[in-house]
Amino acid sequence: MEITASGRNDLGAVTALTRANMFGRAEPKRMLIFLLAVIGAAALIETAVIVVFKQGSDRFEGLLTLACCAVTAGLLLWMFTALPKKKYEQLGAKRDMLNRYRFTEEGFSVAVDQDGFSAGGAHSYASVLKVAETGEFFFMYLSGGVLIVNRASVEGGTPEELRELLKSRIAGKYVVCKY
Repeated sequence: MEITASGRNDLGAVTALTRANMFGRAEPKRMLIFLLAVIGAAALIETAVIVVFKQGSDRFEGLLTLACCAVTAGLLLWMFTALPKKKYEQLGAKRDMLNRYRFTEEGFSVAVDQDGFSAGGAHSYASVLKVAETGEFFFMYLSGGVLIVNRASVEGGTPEELRELLKSRIAGKYVVCKY
């Protein structure tokens, strides 16, 4: 059996990869809302404590806690919205690079051809550290980076058959994200 697919290092893929790394199996938007709600509740409780119980210089600790809540919420929002764009910009020449993959029972190969640059190589499944699967992508983590495989590009089989092939070769290192 031979399954072929491709993947492009575009902003959508980099965004999905960044969020998969941040939130693991959890659905990113739902997890962000939950975390912001927890931070908001902590800030609200601390505000009530400051107003009701704290006097004078004791209020400084409460205000510091509120500042930490605001910074944490801001950092989460930045990681969710701006970090993927920053990671995409950092790709430089690899931005929008198209990789073509060929998966067999023995291993897989990657071919890259972009702007006059051609490269490729064969890999064993043992070189894969982890696979994370989302509704749109398979992310294959290697020691040198992450390969992005678009589920919609799978030919010669289905995404489910590719999943089974990868799961059988990469036992215990396969994560299916809920989104």
